[in-house]
Amino acid sequence: MMDDRPRSTRRRRWWIGLACVCFLAALYLGWSFHRFTNRVMIAEGANWPRPAPYPDRWLLLQLNDYYDQRYPGGIKLHGEQRRVQATVLIGAGAAAAAGATCLLIAGPRRRTTAPGGFEVN
Repeated sequence: MMDDRPRSTRRRRWWIGLACVCFLAALYLGWSFHRFTNRVMIAEGANWPRPAPYPDRWLLLQLNDYYDQRYPGGIKLHGEQRRVQATVLIGAGAAAAAGATCLLIAGPRRRTTAPGGFEVN
């Protein structure tokens, strides 16, 4: 079944949809940053880490273990918390920037018909 809309409209909707996905990813990564703060870990105590959809185990702890193996040695009082937070924050910023770029590519809505009104002599 073919879409009756012009190609430019379909393309614009595709870019806007991609921007929405990028902004959702940025929100999730921002939430991940919040979940990996000392305040949340101390407040939740034994309940931290939580299972999915929380990013605690599958994203944050695995990223912490990766950095722990990559940078061995030294006294680590907080593990690799700062590196994980920086990585997640950079990812959130990159996703937000990608979403903004998609919206710029989509551009403003263009009118294909003349605006309503009356003829002026």
